[in-house]
Amino acid sequence: MNALFFVFSLAGHVFLHSIVATEKPLSTEKPLSTEKPLSTEKPLSTEKPLALTLELCQEWTAQNSKISSQKQSLVEANQNHLSALHTRYFPQLELNAQASWQSEVTTLPSIPGFGMAPLSKEQYRVSIEFQQLLYDGSRLSAQKQLQNAAHDMELKQADMALFQLQTQLLQVFLEILFLEEQQNILKTLKADLALQQKTLQNQLSAGVALKNHVDTLDAEILKTEQNIFEIQANKQASIKILSEMTGKEIPLETVFVTPQRAEPFLDTSAQLNRPEIQLYHAQLAQGEAQKNQIFSKAMPQLSLNASFAYGRPGFDFLKNKFNFFGIVGLRLHVPLTEWWAMSKQKDAIFEKQKAIQAQKADFESAQQRELIRLKEAQKKYEVLILSDNEIIQKRKNIAQRTAQALSNGIVTPNDYILDLNAEKQAMLNQQRHKLLRLQAILTFEHVVGGT
Repeated sequence: MNALFFVFSLAGHVFLHSIVATEKPLSTEKPLSTEKPLSTEKPLSTEKPLALTLELCQEWTAQNSKISSQKQSLVEANQNHLSALHTRYFPQLELNAQASWQSEVTTLPSIPGFGMAPLSKEQYRVSIEFQQLLYDGSRLSAQKQLQNAAHDMELKQADMALFQLQTQLLQVFLEILFLEEQQNILKTLKADLALQQKTLQNQLSAGVALKNHVDTLDAEILKTEQNIFEIQANKQASIKILSEMTGKEIPLETVFVTPQRAEPFLDTSAQLNRPEIQLYHAQLAQGEAQKNQIFSKAMPQLSLNASFAYGRPGFDFLKNKFNFFGIVGLRLHVPLTEWWAMSKQKDAIFEKQKAIQAQKADFESAQQRELIRLKEAQKKYEVLILSDNEIIQKRKNIAQRTAQALSNGIVTPNDYILDLNAEKQAMLNQQRHKLLRLQAILTFEHVVGGT
């Protein structure tokens, strides 16, 4: 029995080792149904067990994740930023005021018959400055393109976070399925042991069996119950993790539906639809937007300017009194030096885009190799599953004959336990191969980006 339970534990760890570290000590664990709900959601069902599918868990996880609200916030922030950019075409008004004293002022030589009061060394001005952009050299369009490209990158990064969360969900769901198979096999083991224990107990009462033989089966039954309890606790821990991820209180008695993939077609040349690929595309698009912005900075700008003021002196500085004055005109701005720097800046962006293209190619190659590995794994487990059927049948026949021999007093309970464990181990191997095949198929779909 020790050998069988070691196989159970080892298979569970090898199958999905990533969530074993989240388990809590069994001695402090309480039944899931009696604990405080893990979320504010209402329980899924209290009348009959819920049939829970992987697709439904994926939908709940996406809804419960903060990533959805994060993406909504990013959308609103982008809209506000674009609205702020449009204000460049709004009339710009400024109120300015100044007061100054200067050490000397313009003086005129004395002319007979012409008198002029000396100019004041104190100057005052209050003005309203008006500016209306008429042509910006496509700067606004380039800035909007760059902002949208940066926003698209943020959304793709959020999609990557959700993709990783769905990867964890797949691992947890498959772990629960495997623990259920372990539990079911152990229950059949306990039933077989109990049946033989009852037979030996009757023989003991009749004086044709040894007390040690009965005690050996009793001890094995207790050990099997321990193993069932441990698997139940591991399953409970995994369900609690699933509850946290989905935001639903999932009862322990929930029925987890095994995804069906009878004859899948795994196309290793399938087009990847991964958020990482989309992020690379967004980075390349951002580079193009940066090029357009650089070009727009070198384009001329034309604006209408006006200034209306009150102060002393005005434009006629010979009038040493307060008065109103103003000016209206056009302003053309041509950044000549930008043309020298534009070429180098574009070259730098081009080299960065080449690096992104190389990263994208490396990622696609790595995923292609992973798809090939998963397809070969699926084919391998299909072959193993077929041979498992024959192994199970032979082990079952051996265990039945040993059980009959035990009833006749020909073999010892240890012999029976050894053969029965071998039968259950063969059954466990088949279930493990089935789930590993399913894991390879689901992971293949996940790597492509279909889920």
